[in-house]
Amino acid sequence: MKYNFDEVIDRSNNRSSKYDERKKVFGTDDVIPLWVADMDFKTAQPIIDACVKKAQEGIWGYTSRPASYFEAVQEWEEKHNGYKPDTALMSWTIGVVSAMASLIKLCSKPEDKVLFLTPVYAEFYDITENTGRTVVESEMVRQADGSWKVDMDDFAKKAKEAKPKLLSVDKQHRVSIVRLTIHEGRYHQVKKMFKAVGHPVEKLTRESDGILNLKGLPGGQWRELKMDEINALKKL
Repeated sequence: MKYNFDEVIDRSNNRSSKYDERKKVFGTDDVIPLWVADMDFKTAQPIIDACVKKAQEGIWGYTSRPASYFEAVQEWEEKHNGYKPDTALMSWTIGVVSAMASLIKLCSKPEDKVLFLTPVYAEFYDITENTGRTVVESEMVRQADGSWKVDMDDFAKKAKEAKPKLLSVDKQHRVSIVRLTIHEGRYHQVKKMFKAVGHPVEKLTRESDGILNLKGLPGGQWRELKMDEINALKKL
């Protein structure tokens, strides 16, 4: 099926917030509205046909979500990201913003900090600040080819200094911070473990060794043990 991406669609009577709310958002109608994830292309015909078919049923109550609903997401992730999520762990939500707002309220308290990689969707700032949390930014570095790369040193520094309750990472950049406890260390165990599930480790920092806190100690360096640490080790 061919599509005409040059066709101009009149949105003036479309009740489009992208156009109708320019005055409210920018204070003028004389702007090109690029602030909403709403393209001006006509929806693909198969999608229109599916919506019409559903509308013709004539009754629209609460809809169920069959296994195929979650399997479609699973297949998309596997195809594009090489990761096959467990559908049993999936949950439905009406949208990214509402889901994120719920997670912020669930996983943090007012005045807690939330760390974002920026630039990021502006709504993420609003829902964070509107719930009484504080945004902490780690700015990514733009590359010569136009792509963005995470400044891992700055990201780690902000995570350490701000001690955020949440680390929000755009899926596109596929970077996250994981804290874990290992009771028996093996050669390159962590790197091998994450590589096996398609998430290679870019930076690994040891924060403690048993009862010894190693935060802030540069790699390859050493420090003298404190008396309370020595006494605690003697009791092991």
